[in-house]
Amino acid sequence: MALNTFSGLEITKNLVHDDIQKLISDQILRLPSIKSDLRDHIQLGLTNNSGAMFLWVVMVFKELRRCYNAKEVKLALEYIPRDLESEYDRLFCQLLKRLPGGSGNSIGAFRTRRLFQLILGAMEPFSLDQLRHAYAVSCSSASDWEEHMLSEEGIIDTVGDFAMPQLESISLENCVFGLKTPTYPFCGARQERSILY
Repeated sequence: MALNTFSGLEITKNLVHDDIQKLISDQILRLPSIKSDLRDHIQLGLTNNSGAMFLWVVMVFKELRRCYNAKEVKLALEYIPRDLESEYDRLFCQLLKRLPGGSGNSIGAFRTRRLFQLILGAMEPFSLDQLRHAYAVSCSSASDWEEHMLSEEGIIDTVGDFAMPQLESISLENCVFGLKTPTYPFCGARQERSILY
């Protein structure tokens, strides 16, 4: 009978504070050649700014792993957005700058849109090879599909900030949906549940 009175679960900053700190500590150890004073600065800054969002911490460390000295880490920390929406904006802007042709009508923009359409529309995660084939077939006629095959590196370079190849499949890493949105294989469990990021 106690389950009938259950009204929900609220995850507050206080409940996840220690876990956020452990995640940050673990990720700091993976940064190349960072001295202890900078480690302390990173630990304190990210703990204070995380807003109890594990996903934000993971995305910040993805950026910090691209830094190769203390100065780059400090600059990255200064310019990293303080919320998820701004971080996604930053990632999409970086992606647009990286695209060949530099515009929304370029070949690179077409490739990016098509890959996202395929990943989002999939009923289950693609293997990299399946995604290569799906892309080629979606861009071609029956006779020339092999000419449209992308390399695995091309796929990862195009959608790598948003999708992760894991255990032979590629899926979106950071899905943000509203409440009571059905989740799909690339976002987690298949049943309907609330997703709060």
